[in-house]
Amino acid sequence: MWILVYIVIQGGEVFSTSVDLPFADMNECFEARDMLSNKVGKGNGYFLPGSQAVCVYTDENEAT
Repeated sequence: MWILVYIVIQGGEVFSTSVDLPFADMNECFEARDMLSNKVGKGNGYFLPGSQAVCVYTDENEAT
């Protein structure tokens, strides 16, 4: 399972949040990342300085 994590650095502090529901595969997560970049970034997978989104693989059996 894949989780999209959005990271923002403001005033030297790091903030992060998971975006959307877990994804079954990496491609679904990357598509959601691209869509997020269109909403809050520069688009085409690019984000504003001080921000980034990453797809993180997690174990399906892991309690979240």
